[in-house]
Amino acid sequence: DQLRGLRSASSKMFAAPMPPPPRATPAAISKMSKKQLIKEILNDTTSVEAMSKDVIKVLEGVRVKELRLFALNGNRLTTSDMLTDAWPELKGQQPPGYPAGYTWDFSPAGYNFNKKEIVIPAFRRDYEEKKFLGFKVQARVKISAQPEYADLKNSVLHEMGHSFDAGLSEKNIIASEGRQSRSLFGVKDRSGDFAERFDQRAT
Repeated sequence: DQLRGLRSASSKMFAAPMPPPPRATPAAISKMSKKQLIKEILNDTTSVEAMSKDVIKVLEGVRVKELRLFALNGNRLTTSDMLTDAWPELKGQQPPGYPAGYTWDFSPAGYNFNKKEIVIPAFRRDYEEKKFLGFKVQARVKISAQPEYADLKNSVLHEMGHSFDAGLSEKNIIASEGRQSRSLFGVKDRSGDFAERFDQRAT
């Protein structure tokens, strides 16, 4: 198994995702530097060190205001080897909008509105396309390579945009800050366009 081999070669050797550290208080978050906010936000459980470094690099490029807003609303970003390592309850399930035969482990990222958690996996499942009699066929399931930095950056920021959308529906002080952030990116309604705008303009 390709993924098992990659895990064995890792220096982290996580047998299972580690529990995230306790969350800081809003008062503490409001005084945090960017480096401290990233430490507060990130729950790093992947066995792939290069992936961890790339996620940190993406977060370092996000403005402090958005990182603080993300943390104040109780969100966390978890890295994992496969998406269902972090969300085992979704193993074998078909994500909304995906065709039959696809599961959550085919997804490059996800945001759970109830858990307030983004998961960015180092690997995902994919169908390897081959041709038979001139037609493309889905020959077998393979484990994808680690995402390129540009794709990883897009996934992280896109899911952060969804987290701000979710925060707007909550009756707390974060909602007004979220609306200001949405206005900054030129989005006035609650459509899914905000996630698209955020991943293009957040850094």
